[in-house]
Amino acid sequence: MHGSICIDRPHWNRWIGIISTALYALLPYETLLNKHSLHHQHPATEFDPDFFDQGFWGWYSKFMGGYIDRAQALKLFIGMGAMFLIAHYILQVSILNLLLLWVLPILLSSLQLFYFGTYLPHKPTVSAEVSIHSTNLHPVWSLLTCYHFGYHWEHHKYPQMPWYRLPSLKKM
Repeated sequence: MHGSICIDRPHWNRWIGIISTALYALLPYETLLNKHSLHHQHPATEFDPDFFDQGFWGWYSKFMGGYIDRAQALKLFIGMGAMFLIAHYILQVSILNLLLLWVLPILLSSLQLFYFGTYLPHKPTVSAEVSIHSTNLHPVWSLLTCYHFGYHWEHHKYPQMPWYRLPSLKKM
């Protein structure tokens, strides 16, 4: 989204984004890109699609609803339903395996991304008002929890910086 994968070939970044978000959960890259741009323009404000200071579950619901509208939900339902049926009836993958190894990881990873990449870096702290801040996880835990999305202040200050270099910015 920030053009940091193929700096000299911006169209490659777009295609990598389209393919990655489609493979993850049939998500529309252009919608994600537009919402992410709004997030950078209006962080932690009423115009930020990633922000909603109403508790974890209310915030998660608004976050997911902001990226997946009714039309997109219908596309996801039909697309993933078709893939589910193909995997089960044609490829003979058991329903239990599909649920445990495909559906559940998508749901859990959305919670993980939201919690470590959105909720914690934007939630008000005791010493501060609502703002963009970084979590204080060790770089190893930061990588494992959400690919360094917890280095959110650094990401906003230097959006072109690849995710794997964000810990070095925090040290500076």
